[in-house]
Amino acid sequence: MPPTPTTPAATGAAAAVTPEHARPHRMVRFNPRSDRFHTLSFHHVEFWCADAASAAGRFAFALGAPLAARSDLSTGNSAHASQLLRSGSLAFLNFSELFKSIEDYEKSLEAKQSAAVQGS
Repeated sequence: MPPTPTTPAATGAAAAVTPEHARPHRMVRFNPRSDRFHTLSFHHVEFWCADAASAAGRFAFALGAPLAARSDLSTGNSAHASQLLRSGSLAFLNFSELFKSIEDYEKSLEAKQSAAVQGS
């Protein structure tokens, strides 16, 4: 089956026109929390996630970055699990906490929630 045409001429719709103020060359940055900042380089990008192994597997598949290092229960680390993917000079570190029991997890979750409430 041939692909369905989606061009404006094929569908009979009017051509979309990007307004002048929405074009990237006219963009003016002014937000200090999201604006670009000057850096020399980054050592790594760290992702905190619920399951480091699953997240690392997905990133490895999507980006083609091989696993470079691992630290988890299999290596004797009972505090957290982390997996490092390296692609050229960029490193992605997927990090997750490990808990000995569900009670430890619930205590940690309650502490984080109370800290968030006190901070706001």
